[in-house]
Amino acid sequence: MATDTLTSPAMLGTSATTKVYKNFIDGEWVESSTGDTFENRNPADSRDVVGIFQKSAKADVDAAVEAARNAFAKWRLVPAPRRAEIVFRAAEMLLERKEEYFWKVVYNDNNQKIGTVDDLIIAPDRSVSFAVIGVGGFLGVGKHDVAIPMKNLKEEQNKLILPGATKEALKALPEFQYAKADNRKKG
Repeated sequence: MATDTLTSPAMLGTSATTKVYKNFIDGEWVESSTGDTFENRNPADSRDVVGIFQKSAKADVDAAVEAARNAFAKWRLVPAPRRAEIVFRAAEMLLERKEEYFWKVVYNDNNQKIGTVDDLIIAPDRSVSFAVIGVGGFLGVGKHDVAIPMKNLKEEQNKLILPGATKEALKALPEFQYAKADNRKKG
């Protein structure tokens, strides 16, 4: 599914690896037929490379569609209640992963409490990619959330540590905000 590529430090924390994601076609993780890739950057902080993804061509799309058609021929024979069980279990697995970190206190490397994990962002590969940390109390500004890549958090003695998380460094990060729902009428 993914291989690791060493990148330079982009945000708080130490240098980390950036995942190279492959296409999942016919039950296998494969590179694109073009052999080309592209970077996907965090829109909240363009210094942070979220991942490197395959630059797919029409041949890759055609192969994926054909594989999906073949898989559907088998999937449609599974009784609806069993399909529902499978989908429900997949959702449960996602929620279980969130609970590992949700509401955990986060400290800096000076053992100061900087905030708590208020939410997690799940990547397409079902990994937890970002932690949304409420740091407003630490900064003395009320509510202020920042999105930190999970690769930048360290776990030591059952504590989450964000190295380099000073007040100045956290204030310099863009504030995380949820996308607003589009309430316009569709016409």
